[in-house]
Amino acid sequence: MALIYPIAEYFESIQGEGPYTGALMLFIRLAGCNVGRYQDPQFESELKLFPRHSVCQSALGAKFLCDTDYHFAERLDLEPLIQRTNARHVCLTGGEPFLHDLLPIVKRVVDLGKAPHIETSGTLPIPDDVFRQAFIVCSPKIGFLPANRGKIHHYKFVLSREDLAEEPSQVWQRLLSVMGEDEALWTTVSLQPVNGVHSVDKDLAIRIMNVLHAAPDWVEPSLSLQIHKVLGLR
Repeated sequence: MALIYPIAEYFESIQGEGPYTGALMLFIRLAGCNVGRYQDPQFESELKLFPRHSVCQSALGAKFLCDTDYHFAERLDLEPLIQRTNARHVCLTGGEPFLHDLLPIVKRVVDLGKAPHIETSGTLPIPDDVFRQAFIVCSPKIGFLPANRGKIHHYKFVLSREDLAEEPSQVWQRLLSVMGEDEALWTTVSLQPVNGVHSVDKDLAIRIMNVLHAAPDWVEPSLSLQIHKVLGLR
């Protein structure tokens, strides 16, 4: 069966973020994004240096340079990729993967005995039939849809220096206002520093540890480091 989609890139690597850090995955980056912007005076120098990267804005309001290139590269049949990978996990990412109908891919991944993962900004509806079969990771961006609460297995908040200028307790108030306190009772949460395109901001990661200490009792947060960048992997 053909699974033809617009693709930015695909590769096998370890998952460097969130609860599956270290797991071998086939990553399929679908083309397109509904959040990124290519003009912003605040990031003029960065956009000149990385013209294929855009400026993103988190649900907390902070802007940062996106570390991925989600431009269209080719239309590709994903069936052979999924069939031949030795990885037990297949991650659909972007950009924003929910710009596309993901159910046919998710069903095929499950049929082949593999685990589907989806990384989303939460700015487009998450279909029930996809949520029931895939592990959904949401890094909430501006325009996050509260209707997606209850369909997210893991929240990954990307935090900037601007976000961390507040007291840790205030940071948590803002995080919980996005995900909802009820959501924090059953989902897992990770906090990740805004890193460079190819580098990790270690100082920012250390500052995030102060926020971890201030987490409410019913939340079990962790630090997400983008280990693939630490190791120099894709």
